[in-house]
Amino acid sequence: MMKKLYKFNWGGYYGKLTGVFVAESSDVDDAIGSDVYFGDALGKHSDVMFELTSNMIIECSNDPKFIKKFEDLVGESGYNPLDYLVDEDDGDWDAEDDEDEDELLDTIEQ
Repeated sequence: MMKKLYKFNWGGYYGKLTGVFVAESSDVDDAIGSDVYFGDALGKHSDVMFELTSNMIIECSNDPKFIKKFEDLVGESGYNPLDYLVDEDDGDWDAEDDEDEDELLDTIEQ
């Protein structure tokens, strides 16, 4: 596995979110296509959620010495979208769950 330095940039109606972070390249690859939820990061009721795409994350460096120095001195700056991935098993209801609930209610009513 290889750590790399990445830059994150997303812009939406309320504003933009940016960040610089270090992550394993496989973790970034796995996160592409996933939903990320930043909550009210851009102000009250902004409810920032979107699908992470490859054009939002840019590889800045794969130099191990530079990355080690960056981690030691900075760590990360701004937002790291990998910290905000939506957990599919977090218990939140989605459209499929609503259909399951309707089926259960129909069964109970019979």
